[in-house]
Order: sequence, then C-alpha cells, then structure tokens
Amino acid sequence: MSLPDYLSSDEYDDLNEFLVVKAEPAGGIPGLSWLDGYLAAIALSPEQIDAEEWLPLVWTAGDEDVSPFEDESELKAVTDKVMRHYKGIEQCVRRNPLQFRPILLEDQDDPELPDLTGWASGFMDGLALRPELWQELIDSPDNRLLLLPIFLYGTDVGEEEMLKEPDFNDPLFMAEELPHTIKAIRDFWEERR
Repeated sequence: MSLPDYLSSDEYDDLNEFLVVKAEPAGGIPGLSWLDGYLAAIALSPEQIDAEEWLPLVWTAGDEDVSPFEDESELKAVTDKVMRHYKGIEQCVRRNPLQFRPILLEDQDDPELPDLTGWASGFMDGLALRPELWQELIDSPDNRLLLLPIFLYGTDVGEEEMLKEPDFNDPLFMAEELPHTIKAIRDFWEERR
C-alpha cells in the first residue's frame, strides 16, 4: 500500500488500526483505503460539506450513544489525523489533482494488483452525502463515464457488470486512471461554479 505524505507512516498505521479495531465495529469506516475514498469524495463535492456532518460518520453509523474512543485524548488524536489527511487531499485536489495518490490495498488473490473496492466504496459513501448534487455529473452524457471506475468497484451493480463484462475488471488500469478521474471531476464542478 502506497501512502501519501499528509501524515507519517506511523500515524497512518495508528489511524488504520483505530478504524479497523474500533471504528468499524461501531458502524464506522473499516480502514484507511475506505477513509481515503470517502474524504476524496467530500473534497470533490460540488458543495462544501462541513466536518461536523461527515466526521462523526467516520467513527460510527451516526449513533451518538456509541463511541469507539477510550477517552477525550484519543478522540482528539484521531480527529487530528483524519483532519490533516483530509486537508492534504483537499489541497492536492485543488492544486495538483494529477499528483493524487489514492490509498489502495493489495488484491488478496494477486498482490501485484491493487484492490480498488474499499477506496471506491468509501468514495460512494462520500458521494451519498449529496447524491442530488452529484446527479448532474451522473446525468451528463459527456461526463458520466468519469465515475465509471468508482461505480464498478464501489457498488454491487458495478461488481455485477464486471462479472458480465470481464474487460471492465482491470484494476491496474483503473488505479492508474484515478488521478485523471479526480482531475476531471474537479474540472467538471469548477466549470459550473
């Protein structure tokens, strides 16, 4: 797994461990790759989404009575890491989206290939915060294919399509195209502002 430099390697390890061990069982995000996709969608959203809305969904499914944190200091430490990672994505998307490096896991069956499923599923969760706004891109005849790699790997319908059309299942190509996808989505929204 290749990591961007928004946090140190140890900080990414700590954050991933928190997500897998504590957040996922509480209904939150199940790992670093998923978080990265989720935050990328929020950074690319056609409308700014306040952290007060999206941040609690990182830890739980929105249930305020459930807390995966041992204490206030753990909450602050994890929140700091998530926010720094988000700000890194946001700046990259705004300034140089072709430098975007998604956090992708290795395929369980073939470690030479990336597994886009977690990242794309996280992106779909972020998109789901404003589905009515993203509909403009989805409905655009000239641009709807921008989301193809994300839909293929991040939805059940996409998985079914890949079973029907094995040519769509090219994770190496799709992973290489993600920075171009990110740039094209950013450009689509910028043209409409």
